Amino acid sequence: MKTCLTVIALVLCYSVGSGSILAQAASVVRPDPENTVFLDNCPIVEDGSDTYDPNTRTCGNGKYKVFSDLIQAIVALKQADVLYVRAGTYSRVVTPNVKVHGNDVNYWEGALAVHVTGTPEQHKVVRAYRDEEVVIQAKPGVSQYNPDPSDRSFRKSSHFYPNPAISISGAYVDVGGFKTFGQVVINAHDATLERCDLGGGGPHMNQGQVVVLNSNRPGGVYNVVVRNNRIHHSTWGESVGNSSTIMCYN
Repeated sequence: MKTCLTVIALVLCYSVGSGSILAQAASVVRPDPENTVFLDNCPIVEDGSDTYDPNTRTCGNGKYKVFSDLIQAIVALKQADVLYVRAGTYSRVVTPNVKVHGNDVNYWEGALAVHVTGTPEQHKVVRAYRDEEVVIQAKPGVSQYNPDPSDRSFRKSSHFYPNPAISISGAYVDVGGFKTFGQVVINAHDATLERCDLGGGGPHMNQGQVVVLNSNRPGGVYNVVVRNNRIHHSTWGESVGNSSTIMCYN
């Protein structure tokens, strides 16, 4: 109960108690449509093409840069204002880097690893294109929120998601419109997570939540807005009832 009360207090401070955050968000300049890149894993898309047409999802007759690789798309966003992600299911193998109870676990880098920094006047934007259904899987093939909710031994459920689905770091970045199977880890400031369908928690009992605000790394986490999301299906931990929706570290 103590943890739950702490989480609620922190979330209220960020979402209600700081009107200046919302005012700042409202003052952000709209992205320049000419300074936009796309992520599209449609088989006919040519990775790295600069002739992408979003109306046809083909290359050759358009004027936009497009990538089919998640990492390259985020790298391109460092020089652009907006990254639009087209309908489809996206994931990748992320190398785990921590041993927890004998399992390899990655607490930090999501399949979609948004590591960019904008400015107070011009946030970086990563968003599903025109409300298309974009699914981000914590690991390839994940299509469940809990592997086996009836498993009271937790042998199947624990460590089901060894990686987050989305990680957000940097500053002045807005992420929205995604459906996830797996955790979202936020290690950023002046960031917004909105209009997402977020399901599935983390790899062990202290990571059983869906959204994590984690300031264990330099820079800290502040001015974070989490709004208008559907948050559900925390993954089972290693003891009954040890899960939560949002967790704040440090």
